[in-house]
Amino acid sequence: MTVAEDVWDPWQSRVDCWQAAVANIDAVADLCPDKIMVWRGMVNASWPLHSSLSRRILNLTGQAPTEKVLREYETAILKRSREDWRYDGLPALELLAHLQHYGGPTRLIDVSLNPLVALWFAVEEKFDRRGQPRPATDGRLFSFAVSERIFLEDKWGGRDLPWKDESASTQWGLATAALKFWVPPSYNERIAAQNAGFLIGGLPMTWPGGNRWRKRPGTNADYWDIKTIRAASSLYLTPANLSRRPSAKSHPTYNFRIAKGAKPEIRKTLEQRYGFRTSSLYPDLYALAQNVLPSAL
Repeated sequence: MTVAEDVWDPWQSRVDCWQAAVANIDAVADLCPDKIMVWRGMVNASWPLHSSLSRRILNLTGQAPTEKVLREYETAILKRSREDWRYDGLPALELLAHLQHYGGPTRLIDVSLNPLVALWFAVEEKFDRRGQPRPATDGRLFSFAVSERIFLEDKWGGRDLPWKDESASTQWGLATAALKFWVPPSYNERIAAQNAGFLIGGLPMTWPGGNRWRKRPGTNADYWDIKTIRAASSLYLTPANLSRRPSAKSHPTYNFRIAKGAKPEIRKTLEQRYGFRTSSLYPDLYALAQNVLPSAL
């Protein structure tokens, strides 16, 4: 098992068929009727919940970044984008959104307001460079309660990093200040097709007697250390399961492990009943170029 599986599996619900997937999505809606819930699907349950920038820094340095290091890289990315590529007229958050779309490293994490879209990404069939299907793996579906939907106003629409002055003193990176959620304008076709947005938050921070991340449900006092948390997630979250209703002030994160054997049925159902397929969720020329040649005739 990976570190991410060690951290997330004790809180997960299992999905082994279409009916189970729908039942779990409905359960979240029943438990959190007054919360803003956003969803993310990952085709491999062993992957950590990391932003592209956190992964890139980890690959470059061999260490998960601190908040200070993350901001240093973000500042350098904005500087190079504006001075070398002349993208000088965009606010910082908009520039990062465009970079995210084209595969650039940012702290933004893609999510959808539509749980079925996220479910499709969790069961999506992947192909290698020869066009052959990759071996199937369990997938994972996340559901996050966010505290605030942000808009490009005030600091969020400025030239500087909107979070450049955020720190633990303002609850940045702490469970008591849940994630921010931004729905960008439809800069490209995928944003509207996927009902997409971005999660934004600080890196996990913990300290003895303060913010902690429990290893499993229950009242035990067994907690993960900060190194393990950052290896599993680049956002501070509050893991929860479906066994109890969250408090009004809490912002839980639920996760569902999608059995690899259930993926074909779920994909077929999403396609036949809801019209989800590669062409509808990636409705652009780049996706067409990548998928125009079928793997078999």
